[in-house]
Amino acid sequence: MAEWIRRINLLWVFIILLAFHGLMYYAMENDDWLSLTLIASLVDTVILAGIKYVAMGMRKQKRR
Repeated sequence: MAEWIRRINLLWVFIILLAFHGLMYYAMENDDWLSLTLIASLVDTVILAGIKYVAMGMRKQKRR
């Protein structure tokens, strides 16, 4: 699992999350769907970037 997380391209993750969040908030007929989509996608991408950073740190510790 950690190897898969290390290989993730964060730009593509952001674009995919943007599309799915956009569809979800638009389907819910939310008036602020665009701003909610951007915020939710950014938050999810930042969380994934943090997990990726930790996974890369674990890899460096294994090499020692």
